[in-house]
Amino acid sequence: MSALVILSIDPSIGRVNKYSLPQQTLMEMFVENIDRSPDICENGYTSTDISDWNGLTLNGNREVTSIRWIDFSLEGEIDLTWLPLSVRTVKIIEQNLTGSLDFEDLPPSLEKLDLGYNDFTGTILLTQLPHVMIALKLSNNSLEGTLNLEHLPDTLEKLYLYANGFEGSVSLHKIPKTLHSLSIGDNQLSGSLDFTRLPSSLTEIYLQSNEFSGEADFSSLPEALTQLNVFNTQLEGTVHRKNYPTLRNIVAHDSKVNVVNSTIG
Repeated sequence: MSALVILSIDPSIGRVNKYSLPQQTLMEMFVENIDRSPDICENGYTSTDISDWNGLTLNGNREVTSIRWIDFSLEGEIDLTWLPLSVRTVKIIEQNLTGSLDFEDLPPSLEKLDLGYNDFTGTILLTQLPHVMIALKLSNNSLEGTLNLEHLPDTLEKLYLYANGFEGSVSLHKIPKTLHSLSIGDNQLSGSLDFTRLPSSLTEIYLQSNEFSGEADFSSLPEALTQLNVFNTQLEGTVHRKNYPTLRNIVAHDSKVNVVNSTIG
């Protein structure tokens, strides 16, 4: 650990106080456990100013506001604890990143976090997301544990968690009124689902390839809904397409959901 970091340790709690660290140090600590990659910077992280790192956006105060590392060849782990407080967007997808994801110290201004198509493991706590978050995308990883959808940020519009190893039941009762797209397919989720209290903003819901079961009431789906996917589940019930003119795509094969395609009049 550098002398700069040592001087920033808060003695009352025995750990580094990230609020006092410069952005350069925070970013170096964020990538400390990533194998040195020329995709980020050719001359090494500690010898190159972050203004010369690839995929970073800085504001007028030379603070990092966006990290976009796509199609790089990154291996190792990232530590979300050290994201600078100024960061609003993180998109690090299609890499070979591993390790767990701790949301406790995410920047309070973070609006978009996309870490899809990696190999992150362990559990996540959705109750720790920043209150301003708009989009969380963690699809195609190896995450596990249960999902608490009842205390998501009121601002959330997109939640993509498909193709992981989540299990247990989920409640759709209190998902945010702002949510447009919910994708939790291809997991090991189970139990019954209540579709009668979905937010009117919801346009897409992907539940496919889970162990959901039981009778479902599809009579009160959101009028804005365009996509409904219950493929390869044990859900039962009937969807009358005529009641939902905007519902362009219903995928219900390999389930017990009956789609009635009669038209109005």
